[in-house]
Amino acid sequence: MARIPANNAEGYVPIKCYYTPDIRNFILSPNSFKPLLGKHYDGHTLECNDGEKTFHFSVNHKKRKSGSLHLFGTTRGGLCYT
Repeated sequence: MARIPANNAEGYVPIKCYYTPDIRNFILSPNSFKPLLGKHYDGHTLECNDGEKTFHFSVNHKKRKSGSLHLFGTTRGGLCYT
């Protein structure tokens, strides 16, 4: 489990991830975010800025944007890292 920073009482939300010693970071599946929003889940969006080598991943809330989850990071070799 990875702890993704969040604006809640715990300060994070646990996300299922995959780890292998051959990769220095862990791997997240977009599907691992679905249980966090449950029936309010409305898909996800990945925006990459090749010039700045950054990305913005959002898990969309059906009813309100403020309920969406956002993850920011960097890109390297076409892959997204946090």
